[in-house]
Amino acid sequence: MRGTKLKIDRLRRLKRNAELHNSTAYVLPVYRSLVSRTTSLIIPHLQSWIDTESARRGRPGINKVAIPYLLAVGADRAAAIAVATVVNHFHLSLSYQALSLKIGNDISFEWSILQEDSNVVSTVAKHTYSGSGRARREIYMRQQMQRILGRPLQNVSIEARASIGNVLLSLLQRTPLVSLSKNAKGMFIVSASDKVRERIDLSITHEAEQNPVGLPSLEPHKVDLETILRPQGHYLTSLSTVEGGEDSQIYKACDTLNHTGYRIDWDQLEFIKEIAQFPSGVLGLPGSEQPPMPEYYDNMDETERAEMRRARAKWYADQTLWRNNRTRMLSALGILNSYRNQEVYFNVNADFRGRLYPEADLLSYQGPDWIRSLWKFSEGVAITTQRQADWLRVHAANCYGLSRKSYESRISFIRDRMDLWRACDYDPIQRLDDIAKAKHPFRFLAAIRELVRFENGGLGYVSHLPVQIDASSQAIQIWAGMIGDQELLIKSNVLRDEDGYSVCHDIYHYLAKDIQDTAMDSADDGSQYWRVHEISRSVAKKCLMIIPYGGTFKGFQEAVNAEYPLAPFTARVWLARRLWEDGRDYLHSLVKVQERLSDCVLGHINQTGNETIQWQAPSGVLVRQRYMKQRRKRIKSALGTTLYSYKFDTDIVSPGKHASSVCANVLHSLDSSLLCRAVSLMDEYGVHSVMSIHDCVGVHAANVDKAKHFLNHAYVTTIAEGKAAIQDLCNILGGHDFGPALVYTGPHRIPKDPLVLSGYLFS
Repeated sequence: MRGTKLKIDRLRRLKRNAELHNSTAYVLPVYRSLVSRTTSLIIPHLQSWIDTESARRGRPGINKVAIPYLLAVGADRAAAIAVATVVNHFHLSLSYQALSLKIGNDISFEWSILQEDSNVVSTVAKHTYSGSGRARREIYMRQQMQRILGRPLQNVSIEARASIGNVLLSLLQRTPLVSLSKNAKGMFIVSASDKVRERIDLSITHEAEQNPVGLPSLEPHKVDLETILRPQGHYLTSLSTVEGGEDSQIYKACDTLNHTGYRIDWDQLEFIKEIAQFPSGVLGLPGSEQPPMPEYYDNMDETERAEMRRARAKWYADQTLWRNNRTRMLSALGILNSYRNQEVYFNVNADFRGRLYPEADLLSYQGPDWIRSLWKFSEGVAITTQRQADWLRVHAANCYGLSRKSYESRISFIRDRMDLWRACDYDPIQRLDDIAKAKHPFRFLAAIRELVRFENGGLGYVSHLPVQIDASSQAIQIWAGMIGDQELLIKSNVLRDEDGYSVCHDIYHYLAKDIQDTAMDSADDGSQYWRVHEISRSVAKKCLMIIPYGGTFKGFQEAVNAEYPLAPFTARVWLARRLWEDGRDYLHSLVKVQERLSDCVLGHINQTGNETIQWQAPSGVLVRQRYMKQRRKRIKSALGTTLYSYKFDTDIVSPGKHASSVCANVLHSLDSSLLCRAVSLMDEYGVHSVMSIHDCVGVHAANVDKAKHFLNHAYVTTIAEGKAAIQDLCNILGGHDFGPALVYTGPHRIPKDPLVLSGYLFS
């Protein structure tokens, strides 16, 4: 299988890169397994040796000088470091003396770090860039500590280092991990044993065969009801099941998606290949040349030198990220070439909640913008009216970043600039600055190219472009429908305004503007920064979307830190707190239901001890979530690097994990049900080419009106069935003194006729 070969090549490439950076022990699962197993094997023997030698009287042994250092580092940590050092040097032929000294050096560095102030060490380690390799981290630590302390780290004598390495390597040579042999000069050479080498090769091959690189197929696959659902987490089989067989909505949707054929847009691919050769990165793609390392220059003062050191440290980290991104992009481009003039299919499966994903993980239409822009439907549909053509314009405007403007504004924006778009289509390389202004530049270019072709051909032009229709804020829309919050239904574009007009509301923009206004009037020190810096809609969206999934304040902090890394700490704390409090006020009714549902689950699990809770999703999936308390054995170095770690389930159920996860899992089961119903309805009524991306679908421009109607219908039906299913769940849970969750059961606030919903429910 081609996917298996690609996976083997990828694993071997990872192995080679790891060997170059002496980090093999941390790269592939087989190496991590070797470290874990061997470490657990020698820890008790090392501890026994330390205890025996420490209590021994009389003339000291030759290696007794190592005992104080091993005691300070700890037997478990020393063993993990020693095993990792040996595994990292499997690819080299080292003498016994050289390898033992390397072990001694690594453990001595650990001992030196432990002698310093832990707060200073953690502060320095925190500022190490995440892409830095192990060797770079150690160099950075030594340099920074010397600058802070005014002296080098404490040193360990060569005799002690040799003794430390000798003790540990003598224990390791008694394990199946290594073997000794003599070279022509009579020196003992330490290398991986034959059994270990064989196991590594078999494990890499097995990993590739069991988890090959997912690629598009040349023919559609029949949906297999037994394997359609992926297992939850690390379980081997899925606890959830599909009820109703081939009559279920999820089966019909998967069957439709599996039979949707695609071809590659070769004009788009050639454009991407051309800009991929640019020395520096363009439109988010990594350039062909690695950015040069910042260089010191004469007469730099201490502040400038400190800035330069940080810049060089970041360069070392960025080069790893650049190499990985570049390799991934070139690999994808190479595979895409093999599908020239071929029709391909993306077969899908679902997670345990019913969310649909293509199996082709490398080239999926759910991938990054540049890959998504390459795929067009193999079957085209003619555009016969100006309204259908306007959906092409709306799609182009959405890709540009105007998805929350009115339809009229989006259409006018595209129509009024057709001369510019023609120039972009004619020579996109010369118009990169204009294309780069788009939020999704590659999909935007594909959209305006299709639009130019339509303008040239006129009505009757056969379009193959997937026009994507996205929910305004589906997580909020689903909860708002479940609880019947009239105001929230209007603000999330489910219902028309009270005067009957469809207005495109942007709840994320409203939140960002309200907080900006608060900053103008606030006397808090943290608000000062935001009086002169704009609070973006994107950070408001990232934070507000956390709440419907039962997220926590920590998620808000991470979103703010990622959006504004250079903002003062007090400003970031103030903004995260305001987003958290104001966002929960915006979604107050939603938060109340979530808290009640979580309390019901928590009380139910605490009183019954059940390992699973289950509910019937409208898609036909009987969702079963199971969370057990887990334990993790972890040994970390003084720099925070995990040396030896594994996690396992206990036989104790985790009520807290059940309670914190149920809101997100319920929501995902409902949004997947909505998608499944909409896709199956489209196929039933003649819309056979459908692309699905969670709460977004892609169809031909000629079929957008039909698709919107079926999406609206699916929303109304999913809310009605979802309320009944979740109410049944809550009634079961409510038998334990917590009462049912506040699912709305009053008069219908969502019209049964999907035609009277807001025109921007899916836009």
